[in-house]
Amino acid sequence: TDGRRWHATPAHNRLADDAEKRRNLRDGGYQVVAVTHQDLLGTPVDSAALGREHVPSVLGFAGDGLAKSSLDLVFGTALDLLVAWVQAPTAVPRQSLAHFLPVLALPVLAASGVRTGGAPVESLALAALDGATTHVENADTVVWRSSTVAVAVRVPSSEFHDCEIAVVLDDADEALGDNAADAWREWLLWSNLLQLRQRPAVLTTRRHLESASMSVAAPTPAAAPSTGSTDGAVSLSADWQTVFDEVTDAVKGVVVRLADAGLPAPVVGEEVDGLPVELSWPAVRVVCDVELTDSDRESLQTAGWTVCAPDRESAIAALDLDSSKNRGS
Repeated sequence: TDGRRWHATPAHNRLADDAEKRRNLRDGGYQVVAVTHQDLLGTPVDSAALGREHVPSVLGFAGDGLAKSSLDLVFGTALDLLVAWVQAPTAVPRQSLAHFLPVLALPVLAASGVRTGGAPVESLALAALDGATTHVENADTVVWRSSTVAVAVRVPSSEFHDCEIAVVLDDADEALGDNAADAWREWLLWSNLLQLRQRPAVLTTRRHLESASMSVAAPTPAAAPSTGSTDGAVSLSADWQTVFDEVTDAVKGVVVRLADAGLPAPVVGEEVDGLPVELSWPAVRVVCDVELTDSDRESLQTAGWTVCAPDRESAIAALDLDSSKNRGS
């Protein structure tokens, strides 16, 4: 239960700490529902990015994968969200809501945001807060800003089921005046609605991104090669080029390093007991540690997979180890 005075004002700015605690709890399997005084008064957040008029098209796109009752929670309060869970504590409807939330926002983001790319979605959202967004024609990410909160959604190859999303709040002291209250509540709304999402979602603040536990790359012009060279320095085989084209921008550098080591091309997006992993070699049960949480690593290792660091030496060692096991040596 959050009061803005003690969490989101220049005198009591605890937003980065809040973001870190919530992230740790979500990574540990908890849902974190932030309830404000306005929620107690029954006043929902009126988000310009989440329009009720787009509900029918989202339901049509989702088919049986999303119930209208779940989508209605977007337009309620945090208490409505909490009560709905108490009445029906089932993860799948909440996962579906989190999965399709970016799709609900895309019409507004595409119409009033900026198309860009070349960096992780959280980095692009931060750039929007600084007014430093660079328009990139035909890029895969749209960024939208409202006051001191920014939302970035990446849709790789028009695959709406594979969206990435970042919601970043500006928590610099000078950004936390009374006129920032609505942006703070909007940030909490997105955080509440994206619970249990199984695709990438970053819910953070400016200061949290600058903390020791979070680091993002600075935006660079988006450019994805369509032929066998990533930057003129490394030539990719056809198999590795396919991998490069399928992964997110944040992982492309890892792909280049692994390809340069002469490794066999991995599988992109393999699911291990319902957990999607970015890069893996299923035949030898090796997975590359890209965007995995501690619980993800533990689950994979318990299932008999080797988790290797995203560098050539670790991948070579892991694959050699598992290959020798498969040969019986």
